[in-house]
This record gives sequence, structure tokens and C-alpha cells, in this order.
Amino acid sequence: MTVLDSDVIRLLEVALPGRFGGAPTHYQLVEDRAGGQLPRLRLLVAPAVGPLDEAAVADAFLAELSAGSDVAAVMARAWRDAGVLTIERRTPLLTGSGKILHLHVPR
Repeated sequence: MTVLDSDVIRLLEVALPGRFGGAPTHYQLVEDRAGGQLPRLRLLVAPAVGPLDEAAVADAFLAELSAGSDVAAVMARAWRDAGVLTIERRTPLLTGSGKILHLHVPR
């Protein structure tokens, strides 16, 4: 399932920092495809954000995503049911040029 980049940007730059604190650069999605299994998404949240309830962050992410459209709501429900999204407390990954991409896909 596909997510619009504008929705991801809004979530990472506005919704999550607005609700949990930190800056837009403190949040990043990382796509993992290990061993031909279903893709997994890790939402990296920088430790600089401070203490937070990881389940609340995941719930907020999926709720905000599902508000976009009926299709997004179905996708968010499927992601929740399949356990696609996990929260990881670590600094977002940098590109070789030092940028933080909204979505990082390891090669």
C-alpha cells in the first residue's frame, strides 16, 4: 500500500512534533524488507524528544494517517492489524550528504 508523500511530510513535520514535541528532524520513517517478508516501517524518534509513550506515538501516527481518506483509513487499519509500524528511539539516519529524508529505504 502506498502513502502520499505529502501525508508523510505533514505527519513527521507537523502532527508528531506538535503532539509529542521535538523538531521535524527528530522523526523519520525507515522501510525494512527483510528476507522477502512483508515490509515493515520503523518510525525513528530521536531521544532528544524526551520521554514518551511509544504506543501513543504509533496510535497518533496511524490515526493521523487514516484521517486523510477512506483508502488511507483502510491502509492504517491493515498496518495496525499486521504490526507493520514499530517505534524505535534513535536519531534519524543521515544520507551521505548529511540530509535527513522523511522516508529512508536502506539499500
